[in-house]
Amino acid sequence: MNFMNTNQAIYQLAENRQFSDWWFSMRQAVTKKCLLACKPKDHRKWEILDIGAGYGSNVPVLSLLGSVDGIEPQKLMHENLKKLGVKRILECDNFPLTFPTARYDCVTLFDVLEHIENDKEALKVIHNNLLNPIG
Repeated sequence: MNFMNTNQAIYQLAENRQFSDWWFSMRQAVTKKCLLACKPKDHRKWEILDIGAGYGSNVPVLSLLGSVDGIEPQKLMHENLKKLGVKRILECDNFPLTFPTARYDCVTLFDVLEHIENDKEALKVIHNNLLNPIG
């Protein structure tokens, strides 16, 4: 099996388990509770950016709060992300050196920050360039 087929097999396994495995289910429940506690009472839909959206396990929860854009370098994931409701998949192959120009009410990074070499710079970019002033 070549590298690409191996990646596809791993992603397919993860995609199949993302809504039934206890780890994903519990993380989705905690995410929903935390984000609902932070959401303003004006009932306005949030603009959300999920950096490292992966196979989309958090997209259904994020979609309850608003419109979701995603950054995901693995193109294998894009079709599934769109099926789950991601509005736009943004090309940012070298985050945090490149990043979207849009501003968001909420930016998430599930299991991503530890994989970014310059994590402090990534957090600065999110705070200074991606989040709305009250995001």
